[in-house]
Amino acid sequence: MMASASTPPSAPGGEGAPIELIKAIAHPLRYEILSCVARGERNVGEIEAATGIGQPTLSQQLSVLRNAGLVSARREAKLVFYAVEAEALEQVCSAFQAICPAEFQGRIVAKLTGGAVTSVEPLPANWPEGSDTAALRRRGGAAVFAKLD
Repeated sequence: MMASASTPPSAPGGEGAPIELIKAIAHPLRYEILSCVARGERNVGEIEAATGIGQPTLSQQLSVLRNAGLVSARREAKLVFYAVEAEALEQVCSAFQAICPAEFQGRIVAKLTGGAVTSVEPLPANWPEGSDTAALRRRGGAAVFAKLD
């Protein structure tokens, strides 16, 4: 069964393993495009101007990001706008958090918050999935796992 453009394909290593997402991000041009689009929705011309990546290559790399489920596209007249798919990036962030020791996560959060972290506590393994977890994820990614002053 083929994965749709909005659903990232499952990868070996477990259900929902973000390996394919990570592979898509790992290409230098795709990383640059994703970084550009992460700052806000952009049309192809804006992405081309910001990254300096030529039209044929840009279209090819945007197609890979779209097929991986990392970006979504919407058409407005003759322009195509791209935006980051937050759920896909959450999967990638969660995968890296799962393999990072708590003290490493703490250093990352400290850099992002200007050193205001007093301690880092991962969410318990039995943390209930649902609206509370979703709300926490929307509020701050890695910062969710830190106690801030």
